[in-house]
Amino acid sequence: MWLAAHTDRKAPTLTWVNIRFASDIDTVCGSTDDQVVLSFTSSEPLKTGTVRVTINGVTVTAVSTGVNTWSAVYGVINTTADGKVTFSIAFSDLVGNAGVPVTRTTDGSAIGVGMWVQ
Repeated sequence: MWLAAHTDRKAPTLTWVNIRFASDIDTVCGSTDDQVVLSFTSSEPLKTGTVRVTINGVTVTAVSTGVNTWSAVYGVINTTADGKVTFSIAFSDLVGNAGVPVTRTTDGSAIGVGMWVQ
């Protein structure tokens, strides 16, 4: 009996990406000691260790929070520059297919620090 092996060559995608402050007091503009939460959902399981997140140029740890869901937190400090909070998410699936790095939310969410206007 001959069995064909299936090779996964399809790159994963992020189907939902959201950025917000941990505190729901001010959802648009934050300041020192606020925490930025970047949450995202992938189209398939991602390999732990391949999920790399930067927020405002700082590498932060992404944690799996459920089936295909991830979260990363960045603490705003007094030297964080005013302006829009930027991010980048790089990732690969369980067999090593790399997804296209993501730098925008899928739901239109955006936040800033200091004197920032959306």
